[in-house]
Amino acid sequence: MYRKNIFLVLSSTNASADSDTSESRHGINDRHMASLLEACRDLDSWFVKKRFLLSSQRPDLLLQEELDAMQSETARKEKLIAETKVKLKQYVDSISAIVEQFTSDLSYRPQLT
Repeated sequence: MYRKNIFLVLSSTNASADSDTSESRHGINDRHMASLLEACRDLDSWFVKKRFLLSSQRPDLLLQEELDAMQSETARKEKLIAETKVKLKQYVDSISAIVEQFTSDLSYRPQLT
């Protein structure tokens, strides 16, 4: 399998003769960009193949990963619920203070339940 050195493509500063002045002025070279995109696709393909092999040979790892994702999502949602409860208590306390201040000036106090 022909492997490309991605770092070589990324670090190459060689301006080729087939690029025009606007490309070289902006540092863009179509040939280098195309080879970088191809190297990225190759790398992505390699990771997809490895992921498929891993999931087919070790399905327990895939299930463990899903379980970990669900547990972290549950923890995130529980934290969000706790933060919402704190804010709700602050809002209720603020509203109660406003109602108390408003009704303390009145001679008639309605029953608020």
